[in-house]
Amino acid sequence: MNKVRLVILFTILNVFALILHLWIMGSTFTISSLSDVLFVVGIITFLPSIVAMTKAYVVFQGFSYAMKSLFARNFKTQYPNFKDYQSVKEDDVKTTFFIELLIASGIVMVIGIILAVI
Repeated sequence: MNKVRLVILFTILNVFALILHLWIMGSTFTISSLSDVLFVVGIITFLPSIVAMTKAYVVFQGFSYAMKSLFARNFKTQYPNFKDYQSVKEDDVKTTFFIELLIASGIVMVIGIILAVI
């Protein structure tokens, strides 16, 4: 885990929260508005990072194979079986980016929850 990248991601999420707050709520900062914006930014980045870490996107490879085999002309000759298509799509990205994104977005989301309780 790269701590510098974690701090950069946390800073980027907070900048996004500030921009969202200025765009939606204006320049009047209250605890309620800050908690809303921080929670929204945190949850929007937290859930996709969980999907990426657990590789749940593999579920959609079956839908992609079915649609491409129906509508693409040379797709069925290139990938006669789903197993062939799946073996090509198994590009494991060995990075800790999603772990760091999960941690940074979790911190932002927890800060939003704490501000909502206050």
